[in-house]
Amino acid sequence: MTEQQMSQKRYLAIDTSTHMLTVAVVEGTKVLKEICSSAERNHSLYLTPTIKEALDALALQVQDIDGIIVGRGPGSYTGVRIGVTVGKTLAWVSKKPIVGVSSLEGLALAGWQQGTEMLQDSPREVMLPLGEWVEGQADVHWVIPMMDARRGQVYTSLWQGQLNGEKIGWQGVQEDRVRLMKDWVDQLIERTVTEGIPSHIWVVGDVELHRTEAERLQSSIGCPVSIVPNTMEARWLGLTGGKRLLQGESDDAHRLEPNYTQLAEAEANLLKKQ
Repeated sequence: MTEQQMSQKRYLAIDTSTHMLTVAVVEGTKVLKEICSSAERNHSLYLTPTIKEALDALALQVQDIDGIIVGRGPGSYTGVRIGVTVGKTLAWVSKKPIVGVSSLEGLALAGWQQGTEMLQDSPREVMLPLGEWVEGQADVHWVIPMMDARRGQVYTSLWQGQLNGEKIGWQGVQEDRVRLMKDWVDQLIERTVTEGIPSHIWVVGDVELHRTEAERLQSSIGCPVSIVPNTMEARWLGLTGGKRLLQGESDDAHRLEPNYTQLAEAEANLLKKQ
């Protein structure tokens, strides 16, 4: 598939894993329409009308979309389930391919690209495309996305990024999990001892409740550490999920499952009583 053909593919991306309900229609690295709303945390009521609003703004219907991308978590148990269920239903009804992507990956990409724009004082009109990872390159950034999981815990993972001209080198290093923030920072510090210090560390997402621990990275590791609060934006799921769809990958609409990473609190409490 040529680069021009790739840029003409339109994808619908949705995420409801956090307080932010976000829907985007993307075409390559361009955002055609994006709606992000945190007015009311009632995603089951507002997701479908928001999707319709985004498509109507472009005079499109679901049948005009080339694929569907849904954030499969981790995050809010109820929120993740709503987004995945709606995405699967749309894919099944429209017979469009669907991919489920890590919501944390989308949060990481957003925080990192926004952070580097601020650092360089050079806002970009479009998202940088995802290219191949270049082994041995010295300029490697660590990107650590976080969502609060209460009781000193976070949903988090570790990603590595490279700025390769007009493309991004991007790869996952540590999987999405619920981790105690204190222990996670200890593990990251230890990782720099065994694997070397990156050129820059970015802690992004829901950082305010865990800022004290995040700042411990700054005092313990000999490289710049930037703490960037940011919220979920569906465009970034469109970027990472769009790459998979363009490569011919897709998930089974019937078998795609949310990534909860842990039992819902109600279920966990029920098990404790049994």
